[in-house]
Amino acid sequence: MRRSLTARRILPLLGPCLFLALSVALFFWPVWFRGYTFPQGGGDLWGQLYPVWSFVSEHLRQGTFPLWDPRMMGGDPIIAEPQYGLLNPVNWPLFLLHPIPRWAVLLRGMLPLFIGGVGMYAYLRRSPVWGLRRVAALTGAIAYMLSDPYIAHLGHPQINDVIGWLPWGFWAVDVAIRRPRRLALASLPLALMGVAGHVQTALYGAVALALYALWRVADGPLPGLLRRAGVVLLLGLVALGLTAPVLLPAIERYPLTERAALVVRPYRGYQWPLSTWLDLLSPWFHGRGARWFWGTWGRIESGYVGAVALYLAVAGLLGEWRRRRTWFLAGLGLLAWLFALGYN
Repeated sequence: MRRSLTARRILPLLGPCLFLALSVALFFWPVWFRGYTFPQGGGDLWGQLYPVWSFVSEHLRQGTFPLWDPRMMGGDPIIAEPQYGLLNPVNWPLFLLHPIPRWAVLLRGMLPLFIGGVGMYAYLRRSPVWGLRRVAALTGAIAYMLSDPYIAHLGHPQINDVIGWLPWGFWAVDVAIRRPRRLALASLPLALMGVAGHVQTALYGAVALALYALWRVADGPLPGLLRRAGVVLLLGLVALGLTAPVLLPAIERYPLTERAALVVRPYRGYQWPLSTWLDLLSPWFHGRGARWFWGTWGRIESGYVGAVALYLAVAGLLGEWRRRRTWFLAGLGLLAWLFALGYN
């Protein structure tokens, strides 16, 4: 009986997962058939991360797991720099290869898109908030995993890792509230956001998840309010504890870095000019990347999700404006937009 029940839950996901995997592979067709690489110019992926990953794989081949890299500056505790991702499970397959081949690094760069797509599909399909049909859930998943934030950060896979685990985090909140016995399992996506390696992006994701959790706690029946609040609080504490092996060394290392000496200057006004609204319709309006950008302000990549996805989102908001979930989603989007207006 258990095997049949598990099969009923897993088998329906295999088809959508295969479809999303093929969609990612098709999107990156220039890599397979034209020999392209990403990002142009190397970026952090090849200039910062690849040398450290190669150093780790070299030592693992010798039977040791290095916490310190003597080749960097006067020596650097690489375990304490989250962006190197020594404790990020997504990087571990690379550490088992030496030398790390180019195709493996490129596959690793594509993987967060697939993780995010599957997570968004599972959330839209299984969440009690949405419960969409298969085609609608797949449409949302493709729009999410091929949106501009992923493409702009192909050279920063640690950022894409956080974005990839975010929809899993929304689903984890639902699972914890509905089935508190699975709280330990539900905490894993939140912890993976923390160990992904980019603390700033993880903080933004934590804000979104906290707001979602508060809404899910308040949206249920009043008699179970305290129970739901306690479960959500415990979920966050467990996830924070799992993230501690990454955060604590980073906090200890931070005062010894150059960033600790930077003077924080307050800014007024907005960093994101209103004219960049046009880039939501066409990201090429003000140009893409450092080479083609022609705006008079500092270069900022747009949040383009595709014209079709944008129009479908507008139609969805207008079609279900009477539902509370729609108002929450619109409010979350407005808050994210206000964040984007500010400096850094």
